[in-house]
Amino acid sequence: MGELLRSGKILLLSHCLLNANSKIKGAALHGPVLKPVVRHILQQETGIMQLPCPEHSFAGGARWGQSKDQYDNPFYRRHCSIILGPVIDQLMDYHQQGYKLIGVLGIKGSPSCGIHYTYRAKWGGEIIPHSGDNCLPSGSLVKEPGVFLEIFQEKLAEAGLKIPFFEVAEDDLEGTLKSLKEFMSRFA
Repeated sequence: MGELLRSGKILLLSHCLLNANSKIKGAALHGPVLKPVVRHILQQETGIMQLPCPEHSFAGGARWGQSKDQYDNPFYRRHCSIILGPVIDQLMDYHQQGYKLIGVLGIKGSPSCGIHYTYRAKWGGEIIPHSGDNCLPSGSLVKEPGVFLEIFQEKLAEAGLKIPFFEVAEDDLEGTLKSLKEFMSRFA
């Protein structure tokens, strides 16, 4: 009977979608869980696999906001590669067992988990006090993936796994939910 309760579908989520406590202080826009997105996924009877948070496991919870420029270095890339090893192994096993790996949800603008857009800012060398909610150095969104998901895409390709990626725009939840419904309807 337990076999009948499985949907056979798995969606991978960037860590902070389920646990915004991993974000830098001042960056959680919607509470500890991005409930509208998670609620929609649960309604689709889809399994959820939470990716590790590379920034938190690399620099801890007291880190300051950084951009892709600061994270794009050999030390952080090695860290991302190491923590993705067990994830790739697990996904390969799911794939071999016939599960559908329907997608990866990233975060628009994240220096690590952006898919189409990441945050870049040439900055470094001294601590600049920030006021209010401004917890990042001045920079801009650029059309490229964040470091962690860039490495994840490379590792998936090396493993022969093809999984579509979807970007959550936390500043446009209405648009995100509409697009997510269309994205997930392909796997109903």
